Formats: sequence, C-alpha cells, structure tokens
Amino acid sequence: MRPPKRNDAKFMSMADVRRAGLLKPKGIFIGRAGGRLVNVFAPHRDRRTGKLRLTRPRVRGGRKLWIDGDDVGGFVIGPPRSGKGAALIIPNALMWPHSLVVLDLRGEPYEATAAFLMRPPKRNDAKFMSMADVRRAGLLKPKGIFIGRAGGRLVN
Repeated sequence: MRPPKRNDAKFMSMADVRRAGLLKPKGIFIGRAGGRLVNVFAPHRDRRTGKLRLTRPRVRGGRKLWIDGDDVGGFVIGPPRSGKGAALIIPNALMWPHSLVVLDLRGEPYEATAAFLMRPPKRNDAKFMSMADVRRAGLLKPKGIFIGRAGGRLVN
C-alpha cells in the first residue's frame, strides 16, 4: 500500500465539479464556479488606503453549485459586510423547504425573509403565532402562564 501523497490539495476544475454532482439545482446553494472577475460601478472607500474608488471587482456568470442531502449543515464565517447573508444565507432561507436554524445577532436574515415566509394562511392550514415575533414587537409581558380551563374557570 502506497503512503498518501502530501501537498496535493487543489481547487476543483469544472470536470471535478460535475463528477461531484454539485451542478444539480437541488439542496443548498453554496456558490458559483467558472465565472469571470469584472469591475462594476460601485463607489466605495478602500479600507486599506482610505481612497475613494468608483469600481469594485465582482464575479459575474459561472454555474451555480449545490449540495444536496437531508442532513446538510453549514457554517459561514467572514468579516462584517462581506456578503455572507445576501449571497448565501438569505437565498437558502427563501428556497429551503424544511426547518432552518440561523444564528445572526443583528437579525438581518429574519428581517429579509419574514414577510416572504409568512404568507397568508390557506383554508386548511394550521395557524400559529411565534413567540419570537411577540417578544420582538414588545407585546409580551408575562405574569404567568395560562394553562387552560378547570371546571369552567381560568387557571394560571
């Protein structure tokens, strides 16, 4: 048996992407491959030099990459305002058909997706009210927990 090679890490080619099955539009969107870098008009201040710049490099085109599976999990980390939420978290939250847990201290994914995900109920839908929404609105001031009726009177 040969020992494993050392220092053989590399970026995936498009052939590797196809073999891995990352081009099937199903599951969680993880990024793009094969695009090209272009300068787009986006005035901003360069963090390193402090100079005002009129263009910013962006990747355009390419093929979308997806990971499919029932137990898919992910961890996204990056500096503030680097596009983690807008590029990965919010699109996946809008497309994902199952339950989803997102930890974001500012609540930006919630603000961006709540109106879309809270569609009007249909006739046969179950209705519920999330306690997180009540706390966020400042309406919840619990003095006790309502349990139910006992002999026709309310029990707290």
